[in-house]
Amino acid sequence: KMSKSKGNVVWAKDAFDTVGADPFRVFVLTRSASWSRMNYDQKEIDLVRRNLDILWNVTLFAETYMGLDKFQFDLKRLKKSYKKAELEDKWLLSKVQSVVGEFHQHMEKHLWHQAGRVLLDFITDDLSRVYLPIVKKRVWLDSENPKKIMAYDVMYYTLQTILKCLNGFTPFLAEKLHRNFLMRFQNNLPESINLTDMPEVEKAFLDMNTENAFDVLQELRSSSSHARNKKGVKLRHPVAKITLIAASKEVVENAKSLKSLLLDDLNTMDFEVLETDVMADFVQLSIKPDYKVMGPKFKDKMKDLVDALQKTDAAKLRDDLEKHGTAVVEVSGKKLKIEQGDVHFEETLPEHLSHADSRVGRVYVDITRTRELEAVGLVRDVTRRVQVMRKEIDLNVDQSIDVLIRFSESESVELAEMHRDYLAAETRASSLELVGPKSKPKWSTYDYAKEWEIDDLTIKVGMNPK
Repeated sequence: KMSKSKGNVVWAKDAFDTVGADPFRVFVLTRSASWSRMNYDQKEIDLVRRNLDILWNVTLFAETYMGLDKFQFDLKRLKKSYKKAELEDKWLLSKVQSVVGEFHQHMEKHLWHQAGRVLLDFITDDLSRVYLPIVKKRVWLDSENPKKIMAYDVMYYTLQTILKCLNGFTPFLAEKLHRNFLMRFQNNLPESINLTDMPEVEKAFLDMNTENAFDVLQELRSSSSHARNKKGVKLRHPVAKITLIAASKEVVENAKSLKSLLLDDLNTMDFEVLETDVMADFVQLSIKPDYKVMGPKFKDKMKDLVDALQKTDAAKLRDDLEKHGTAVVEVSGKKLKIEQGDVHFEETLPEHLSHADSRVGRVYVDITRTRELEAVGLVRDVTRRVQVMRKEIDLNVDQSIDVLIRFSESESVELAEMHRDYLAAETRASSLELVGPKSKPKWSTYDYAKEWEIDDLTIKVGMNPK
């Protein structure tokens, strides 16, 4: 409890100086309803700051690439190209409409704490964690590529719409981004975001079917990640296959429509969807009698019943119990009725498989390691290190480099060679040299060189900007 006499109070001026006016304002407005009591919580304010940092970083990402391509937003172009847009673009545009609609509903009821949370959740969960990772590769396309322009238009439209809604919660941040970002990439905007109209729902962009499909994607992300963690396989390592035993036909259709996205997003070489009533051929189902329940019920018939259960089709028995609550098992010519709770079922998987349950069904991840998977994983790891080095010396996004990479293992050189073209393209390398541990490069001839540890492997990268 705060007390002025004890001096354990937080003065507003001190809070503004420490955490900033906008984070403090968002915290107060979204922590709880205005008529409810609330405690000052520094951890909650830090979380708000992180959420606003995410918005800042998303805008910075968009600004960096839009600036390089001299992009200018055109709403008419966006609407005209909408039908040809990628699935993720249609999803985000629709999600923005749903968020705007929900935002207005809360604001009209004076539930601004709910309205603010809707905006923050959208920024962190949908825009940053789902959309941005999917479209990052598109910003490397040629500047006139329609897919790249569409990605820019969608990002700009989204940020403009959300900033207008967020203005009441973060007036300083919204104004700064309006002047420095929105006005830079669209002509004839008012000089202040406070002079713009509050956005309304664009029904032409609303597509609930696509939104429902992407709910499946987010569930699969979470469940496949959980299955990977059970076997200690990190997301950056590609896996051989992910299989979904879908909970409904609707899930089957949605998952199949997302297959091309899921392969990349889940980092898997193959993705398969099976109907909910199909038992995957790789799952072994066994019946486990509950002796405490069945013993008193079947008495001297128990031994023969257990023997019969071991010969019974476990999948059919489980299906009968789930549908009807009872099932019949024939023992020595007599039909005995089994009820739910009499037996339990246990699924056994091969060592190379892991599974996790989700709202859309059960997910199986095949973690079998192959030479091709090892090569893909290694090249992606190396690519990330080189891209970090590019940022560290502040290279332009489209600036090419000469690169030499020395591996501490000869086998790693062979693996990297399998995907040399990918490595060169992703790092903007006009020349690329891959060498093994016996090589002795003259590192002094490179403008920047750095050593990296990748699990048990050591690599050293040297680069010269062009």
